[in-house]
Amino acid sequence: MTTDRLQNAGCRGRRRRLLGLGAAGLLAGLTAASQAGDFVLIDAAGQGHGPYPLAQESVILGGAFTVAPRGSSATFHATADNRSWGPCFFTNQAALRVGGQAYEVLLTTPDFDAAYAAGADTRHLAQVVAEAVTNAEARAGIERIEAAKAGHAGFRNTREVAAALASLAKRAAEEEAMKAAGKVKFEGQWLDAKTAAQRLAEQEAARMRAQGFVQEDGEWMSVEAAREHRLEKTRAAARQAAEDRRQFEQNKCRRCNGTGTIYFEIRPAPFAAGPRGASKPPDLRIEKPGLPPRDTKYAIERDACPDCRGTGRRQ
Repeated sequence: MTTDRLQNAGCRGRRRRLLGLGAAGLLAGLTAASQAGDFVLIDAAGQGHGPYPLAQESVILGGAFTVAPRGSSATFHATADNRSWGPCFFTNQAALRVGGQAYEVLLTTPDFDAAYAAGADTRHLAQVVAEAVTNAEARAGIERIEAAKAGHAGFRNTREVAAALASLAKRAAEEEAMKAAGKVKFEGQWLDAKTAAQRLAEQEAARMRAQGFVQEDGEWMSVEAAREHRLEKTRAAARQAAEDRRQFEQNKCRRCNGTGTIYFEIRPAPFAAGPRGASKPPDLRIEKPGLPPRDTKYAIERDACPDCRGTGRRQ
């Protein structure tokens, strides 16, 4: 029996048959199989026959047949009329027909147990390799394979494992170079950090919108919650405006009415005639509190309120 065929043979059949048989006699026979025989034949009803030694002219099935093994195959002969069946594959879990009846082979030799362990390690490494080569981070894939190698030293797919490690090592070097250049990996592409962050934000926004959410003030919420959020903002703004107005009225300068500015109407003074002739006194400056006067025929001057020094607040 070759190692490859033994690796491909699984103990699933052994456990499945043992659980399906439910026969204490068969279980006891299999326990002693490594000493009493090399294989068991399991019929379509789940009944086990054997164990039998894997040797030339071994008598099986109650003396009705003999077996002639050769490598990973075997030929069966009827003891009554020397009719033959085979050659048939004779590996673990192989299906064959003898005398018109279907059977499944269950090997019980110690070398099968060793080969099964190697096969289990090989299958485990193959699964780990298949997952590791698709890992987003090559360095993590390498660490995973190395850990699997340490725990499953009997693996035989050494070329597959070595090729995967070489490929991941090359990827890891490329990834480290990209990271050193300030790049970020996003959906299989290396992008600068700003572009990657923008793409991620767009992706998240599309996902949230697809779920029926809307964005308000940088936060995602339901439509109803967004409506309530806007109403609360409006109410808060109104409360703040009322408070600001109250504070203004309470603290405003009474002379300029809180504007910080006063206005003067410049009214020309009349000419006066004296003993030495006509003279012109200074123009009159008439203070106008509040906003600048409109519809006036006089010139207007603007000045800072002397009481509040232009702040609009009481001193």
